[in-house]
Amino acid sequence: MIRNIIDTAVLGLLTGASVVILTVFAVFGIAHLTDSIIYFPGIIKAWFALEEGQRVLLFEPEYIGILIVISTIAIIYFVMTWRKPRKSLSESLRFRR
Repeated sequence: MIRNIIDTAVLGLLTGASVVILTVFAVFGIAHLTDSIIYFPGIIKAWFALEEGQRVLLFEPEYIGILIVISTIAIIYFVMTWRKPRKSLSESLRFRR
C-alpha cells in the first residue's frame, strides 16, 4: 500500500516534469522560428539575440512557476489515480431494472 502511494507520487512528479520540459522545448523552438520573444506565463521567457556575431538563445526561467506547475500536475495525477471508481453507465442501468 505504501509502495503504491510512493510509486504514484513519483510517477505524478515525473509526468509534471515531462510536461514542463516539453513546454520549454516548444518555447525554444517557437522563439527560434519566429525570432521574437516568447513568454509562457509563469514558466519561461525565451528569445534569440546576436552576441559576437553568433545567434544565442537567452532565457529567463521562473522557478516558482515551474514548481507550481509540476506540483499541480502531480497532485492531479495522484488524486485521479486514487479516486474511487464509479460504476459504468451500463452497470448502473442493469441494476436499476
